[in-house]
Amino acid sequence: MSIAEEIQIGLYASWRVALGDKRGLALFNASLEGFWRSFLAMALVAPIYAILLLLRYHAEAGSAPVRFFAVQTIGYIVAWFVFPLIMFYVVQAIERERHFFAYVVAYNWTSVLQNLIYLPLAIVTELGLLPTELAAFLSFVVLTLVFLYIWFVTRTALAVTGLMAAGIVAGDFILSIVLNMITGTLLRAG
Repeated sequence: MSIAEEIQIGLYASWRVALGDKRGLALFNASLEGFWRSFLAMALVAPIYAILLLLRYHAEAGSAPVRFFAVQTIGYIVAWFVFPLIMFYVVQAIERERHFFAYVVAYNWTSVLQNLIYLPLAIVTELGLLPTELAAFLSFVVLTLVFLYIWFVTRTALAVTGLMAAGIVAGDFILSIVLNMITGTLLRAG
């Protein structure tokens, strides 16, 4: 399968899963090759994330540009690989090793759709185009939908209970907060 086909199928499968179709998970390439190719999702999200970073840099203007973008880029890359690394050990602990590739592949590709919804809202918010209260409300709604989407992917791809899936999603959320705090600390230290 070509890389272009892999991307197309990954995005289509993500859309099917977003519609609540469990069969969409079977469309992902859950092989070792599909696992590594699913990290192409990181490259698809990167341009929109870069726009958000540009806006945040201009809003903060406290760091040297090279330092700011280097720290943010490293943080972005680390964020994409740390959670799958942690999940490598989690799936062993919960005896779901055979689901690892399928889960990470689905998690990565569905991240594209999540970010296509969340990042534009973050950009509009950063630009101050929405009243604060409306931006907060929309962010809450979008994050709730994203959490439900990740929960569905986790529960279905790992074949775990809803409660266990909720715990994994909560862990993922806490990890993202910790990574953002580390990134912020590194920026302030410079």
